[in-house]
Amino acid sequence: MKANDSNNDPSHDSLSFVLFALKKEEIMPIRNKIIALAFGIVMLLLIIELVRRRKLREEYSWLWLMTGAIILLLALWFDLLKWITHLIGAVTPSSTIFLFAFLFLILISLHFSVAISRLADRNKELAQRYALLELELNEMKKRNLHQESVPPVDPVRNSSGALNPSGII
Repeated sequence: MKANDSNNDPSHDSLSFVLFALKKEEIMPIRNKIIALAFGIVMLLLIIELVRRRKLREEYSWLWLMTGAIILLLALWFDLLKWITHLIGAVTPSSTIFLFAFLFLILISLHFSVAISRLADRNKELAQRYALLELELNEMKKRNLHQESVPPVDPVRNSSGALNPSGII
C-alpha cells in the first residue's frame, strides 16, 4: 500500500468529501420524500384552515405558507437542496436543513419579540388612557353628588320655604 493512498481518501480533502457525500446521496430516499411531502401538504392545509377559522391572522400566515411551500419545493427538487448544501459548505443535506431550521427559529423568535414589545407598549398606553378616563369619570361623579346634595336655590322662596316678596335671595 502506498503512502499516497490515504490522500486519495475523500475524507482528507474537505471539497472532495463534500462532493463525495453529495454523490453518495444522489436521490432522496422515497420514505423521506413521502414524509416531507405529506408534512408540507398537511402544513399548508393547516395554515389555510387556521386562517379560515380566524385562529391565525393573515399577516402571520404568509410566513408559515412560505415555509410549507419551501418544504414541498425541497422535497420535490432534491437537487436544489444538494446545490444549497454545496453552496454553504455543509457536508450533508440534512445539516443544511437543520441550519436553516435553526435560522428560521431565531428569526421567528426575533419577530415575535418585536411583536410582543409593540403589544406591551400598546397595553401600557391603553392602561394609562383607562386610568385617565376613570379619574375624569370619578371627578364628574363627585361634582354631580355635590350638586345633588345642595338643594337648588329657589328665587321666589327663601331657605325656610317662605315666599320671598322681593324675589331677591
